[in-house]
Amino acid sequence: MNTEPKLFPFTIDPPHAMDLEQAYWAQGTPERFEMFVAITDITQIVQIGSKLDNHAKSKVFSRYGKNGENKDPLYPKNLSEGTMSLLPGQTRPVLLMTIPFEDSRSGKPTLEFTTIQSSGKFSFKEADEILKGERNPEHKNAMQLLALGADILSQEREKKGQTVLHQELFAIECFLDEDGGITKLSADEKYASRIIVFECSVNMNLHVAKFLRDNFEFAAFRNQGRTNVHGTNHPGILEDIKRILHSTAHIDFLSNHTEDDIELFAKKIAHHTSSRPRAVYATNSTGHATFNGLDYTQITAPIRNYVCLLVMRCVKMLIKASKNRPPYTKRQMEKMLKHANEVERAMKDKK
Repeated sequence: MNTEPKLFPFTIDPPHAMDLEQAYWAQGTPERFEMFVAITDITQIVQIGSKLDNHAKSKVFSRYGKNGENKDPLYPKNLSEGTMSLLPGQTRPVLLMTIPFEDSRSGKPTLEFTTIQSSGKFSFKEADEILKGERNPEHKNAMQLLALGADILSQEREKKGQTVLHQELFAIECFLDEDGGITKLSADEKYASRIIVFECSVNMNLHVAKFLRDNFEFAAFRNQGRTNVHGTNHPGILEDIKRILHSTAHIDFLSNHTEDDIELFAKKIAHHTSSRPRAVYATNSTGHATFNGLDYTQITAPIRNYVCLLVMRCVKMLIKASKNRPPYTKRQMEKMLKHANEVERAMKDKK
């Protein structure tokens, strides 16, 4: 692995966050550019079978408070907010995905393990200010290209039948999470740069899932069935969403859209917020409904989610050791993923 930083990207997170797992960069022109997504590589810090690894394996996830504060981190804070975190000015090992763009189309992503040094830590609000040219001019071109790349990627996903509701849900200050659920945006997240972060994360997960499916007999995937109980024909859901649109949407949204627009938006939201099965982890991919049945996994939050570390270890086995098998038996992986599902279910049922 390179000891000198290959790239000097920046992070975009809530202002209080210190467990910084993803960094972003882009370079080129609007006609031809590259987008970079870096995920912190903690595999050297958390060795398989170590006390730290066993603790994280049992706990599975960090726990957060209502205001997004990390009340119970997966790893000690000197690690999760220190040596693991992509802090400004610190050189860190990462898994780097590069996506080329040309003539408003994305090309084939590539993956590599390398090192980066963060050139800045920004909140969503600060990232939006950079987009508008109001601060940090040295990052303006990169931020604007990232926004362009995110827009292209979301349009491409929508054309493939994947669920994309950025515009509709931002109007009611909500967001669609990766499992198709509607999440209320916090005051710190109501900015356009939130879409950059989401599209970078989702496309990294989609690409890594395909990478695993193409090279391993088993790995760690995120599956979700297609069952939709209510659909768009459930009048209660549709009327509730229309009422929410009218009562909470931004004034400029309401003034620039007709009642027919709002009806269409409500139908689209209703279709994708109806009852659907919980997403689960599994060693074999059966597809993910939010992404129109494509393979999906999670790798972008290794400091907060133990499954992401499992996936990172699988990717590293292939790229660094040229071995097309995970560093676990299938039975071991099944046991760990079953436990992760149980912990996640208990956490969600508790809310």
